[in-house]
Amino acid sequence: VFLRVGFILKLVLMVVSSTLHLSLYSADHLFDLYDFFHTDRLVGLPIQYKLWFPMVILVVLYHILDRQIEFTSRTDFLWKAKLKVEQEEVETMRGINKILLENILPAHVAEHFLA
Repeated sequence: VFLRVGFILKLVLMVVSSTLHLSLYSADHLFDLYDFFHTDRLVGLPIQYKLWFPMVILVVLYHILDRQIEFTSRTDFLWKAKLKVEQEEVETMRGINKILLENILPAHVAEHFLA
């Protein structure tokens, strides 16, 4: 579904959706007591900031993955286009070779060489 959507638009959508998601969690005051009762390795950071870090990493990773998929899709398209051109050239050369062989050799001998 999203293959035809540009990578910049996808990046904007990811950033907007993650910003909205995280702003909802940051504006909520339910997490104020969480920091008071729970302690872990990142003692100095409030839970709002701890939520931002994985989300930013995910957006960056998804953007990199999207760029790789777009590059692969474009390369695949170019290879297919090049293959069509090369197949047409092969058919043209096959026709030319057949005409030349039929001019030089009898038809049944030319068919033997072309098969």
